[in-house]
Amino acid sequence: MNKEEIKEFEKWIDDHKSVLDRIGRKETTNKDIISFIHIIEENTLNNIARECWFTSNRNGFSPHENIDNILEYKYYLSTKIALIHSEASEMLEAIRINDFDNMVEEGIDVIIRTLEYLSCLKDVDIDKQLKKKMNKNNKRTFMHGGKLL
Repeated sequence: MNKEEIKEFEKWIDDHKSVLDRIGRKETTNKDIISFIHIIEENTLNNIARECWFTSNRNGFSPHENIDNILEYKYYLSTKIALIHSEASEMLEAIRINDFDNMVEEGIDVIIRTLEYLSCLKDVDIDKQLKKKMNKNNKRTFMHGGKLL
């Protein structure tokens, strides 16, 4: 981030202290801001997922840290899965009407929603799990499972 973006982010922090308080910050300092910027700049999936969640939370859509009841938490996660599905459906609709730009945008929305969902799961290292799953997939045989699609 350049100096202008950092200043804009600092202003955003000041304007949104109540949101930060709800996600567990008692007081936001410049050190917190710099730490957050470093997290964003390290483009690991874990950090991008945190940024996706942070944006969603900032906009009022992801209050999972305040959910203690297991049934409410399951409902919350199920809603997140439904939203991933809705973005995939919008991507399919874009294909059907030959809207390539929207297809790409909806595909990105699928990624954002998926990363946000994964960031809601405790102690999940997304980067590590992705590499593990890719390794598993690389070892599979051609058309494994005998499925046509």
